[in-house]
Amino acid sequence: MNRLIPLILLLLAGCADPQRSSDAALPLYQGKSIETLVMRWGGPTAVTPTETMTTYTWLRNASRAMVMPTTSVGYVGTRQVTTTGTSITSYSASCKIDVFVRDKVISAWRFWGSDELCAPMLDELRS
Repeated sequence: MNRLIPLILLLLAGCADPQRSSDAALPLYQGKSIETLVMRWGGPTAVTPTETMTTYTWLRNASRAMVMPTTSVGYVGTRQVTTTGTSITSYSASCKIDVFVRDKVISAWRFWGSDELCAPMLDELRS
């Protein structure tokens, strides 16, 4: 459990807020041609047409590594010995953003996934 505390604190400290980014960026693109978004992000990962709308999906995946401090406590005979060091923990992160389009015009979007990948994608739309 003690090893998880630094990881949790680091993730919380570095969290961007994709909801805030989305709320700020959507009005800039809502009602505009999907081509304006394709020009910013490049081609979508998938395009799914239905009878009433088309969903454009962008997916970003990334592998990350994090250096974590470690502490081990043991005994040599009756004497307690504490050692410290580091370990590398790897994890993967992903962000999926669906953009809903009617008649080639953006009407809404939603996102799932990692704050560290979604927020920068959405923030990029405001620059």
